Amino acid sequence: GNTSTSLPFKFWKTTNRGANWTLMTPSYPVGSPGQGMISSPFIIDENFFGFGTFNAPLRVVFTSNGGTNWTFSTIPGTISGAITSISFNTNKTNGLAMTNSISTKIARTTNGGVNWFTQTIPSTVSKGYGNVKFIPETNCAYLVVSSSTKTEGYNTSNNGVNWSAN
Repeated sequence: GNTSTSLPFKFWKTTNRGANWTLMTPSYPVGSPGQGMISSPFIIDENFFGFGTFNAPLRVVFTSNGGTNWTFSTIPGTISGAITSISFNTNKTNGLAMTNSISTKIARTTNGGVNWFTQTIPSTVSKGYGNVKFIPETNCAYLVVSSSTKTEGYNTSNNGVNWSAN
């Protein structure tokens, strides 16, 4: 593919409670594998926000300057499916991401989403849907993993380093 041409994602942003809207079109190279936006948006403030993609390679797409520039970070390792949930600590440094496929692993970042790594979590739900949320102004997050037969909950108090069952 021609990597000098790009195809945009399209969504709208407001910073005045809906009085005015701005079209946001972060673009990825045509040569990239097919990407799609899924229902995994995250918003810390008007400058730091983004979403996850589906199709390999999985990516977290985000901006830290209100949409002027965009970063497309690949989640490496054995996580597959579609990114279903992304959450960042209010410090904008620590982040967590889950998918709709492998519920025994979570993706983490400790440098604001630039680089991601995967780690095993104590879930016994082998294939299901994950949802993770940080509690604002803390290092605490909650995680729910669920399949058609089982649901489990976990929490962390150290940005996702260790997880305990709820």
